[in-house]
Amino acid sequence: MSFEKNIRYLYAAMFFRKLMFAYAIERLFALERGMTVQLLVYTEIIYAITIVMLGVPSGILADKFGRKRLIVLGALFACFEFGVLIFAQGFWLFGLSALVAGFGGSFKSGTWNALLYDSLLSCGKQGEFEKYLGRMRAIDFTSTLIAVLSGAFIAHWAGFTFNYWLSVGSAVISLLLTLKLSEPPKHVHKAEEKAGIREIILSAVAFFKKHPDVLQMLIHVALIASVVNYVDEFWQVYLSDIHFPIMLFGIVSAMLTLIQMPGALLAAKLLNRFSHRTLIIFASFLASAGILWAAFAQHATGIIGIAGVCFAIALIEPVAAGYLHRRADPTARATIESIEVMFERLFTIGVGLLFGYLSTRFSIFTGFWMLGFVGVFGCLVFGTLSRRRML
Repeated sequence: MSFEKNIRYLYAAMFFRKLMFAYAIERLFALERGMTVQLLVYTEIIYAITIVMLGVPSGILADKFGRKRLIVLGALFACFEFGVLIFAQGFWLFGLSALVAGFGGSFKSGTWNALLYDSLLSCGKQGEFEKYLGRMRAIDFTSTLIAVLSGAFIAHWAGFTFNYWLSVGSAVISLLLTLKLSEPPKHVHKAEEKAGIREIILSAVAFFKKHPDVLQMLIHVALIASVVNYVDEFWQVYLSDIHFPIMLFGIVSAMLTLIQMPGALLAAKLLNRFSHRTLIIFASFLASAGILWAAFAQHATGIIGIAGVCFAIALIEPVAAGYLHRRADPTARATIESIEVMFERLFTIGVGLLFGYLSTRFSIFTGFWMLGFVGVFGCLVFGTLSRRRML
């Protein structure tokens, strides 16, 4: 059986998964429904804790019972997430939505990339994984761009709630597309076909003992991703504090989305000339330098630094995923990637607490200085430790 159709269904499901018109006005919608900035931070913590608790177990379940089942469950929870928000008033329903989103995010953790890699492996195209993953990320950005540009316009004419109804519709379409996926074989030895949960856990532990370079890479990428997360979440506050015209925020958002496309698409081509390690270190330094420039500039040119951050993280993701999946044990592929997500959310909690304190106590620029220095520190440590191990 050819599993090339899986790739098309994954692309289509990703498009509608990211076609969430609610993202254009989600903060304004929450404030209108009785939330405050502090309460929104609490919902982010609920989401992060849920991912930490369920990310690795869900990866184990995906490796044991099939990636398609977990992808479908993740898509189903996305429908519930936006359905709850339509009727949300105050903290408790927004908190419930964050919890549901955490479940959905956990079920998606590692499974999309694992299914993509195994589908390519079944077609003999696993050597092009970064190229196909880059294309999937480009579809992600395209869909997000459409949602961002049209979401504000739709909300202006139809009201905030209508954006959430549209988002539920997109989530349902994504769910239906995931049902069309087929579970590819894992290409394991017969002795491993009946591996239980205990064996999967032991396989993941043994893998990291055998490949400490991958563990170092996962931890480093998780740290950089957690740093970039707060740039992504608070660039609007940065622009507001430098008195950038609010009417141009949509254009900036579109630009930051567009700049990620070449980063995702160039990854495979750059790997023909540079090693995974070189690209990851380069992109990590680029992201850190962009944050530091934004913190230093404190005017409109800081957007250039933020754009560099977006380009860098889009380049890192397919390169890091390719390095992992080319080495991962097929019996624990989703589990191993879920561990990276767990590290990322742990770092997100720690970095976020410090970022929130500094940004509130001093300014958003102080918070950006901290993020930049954390990124540079991570690059120096990773570069030193990985010098002889990672190719």
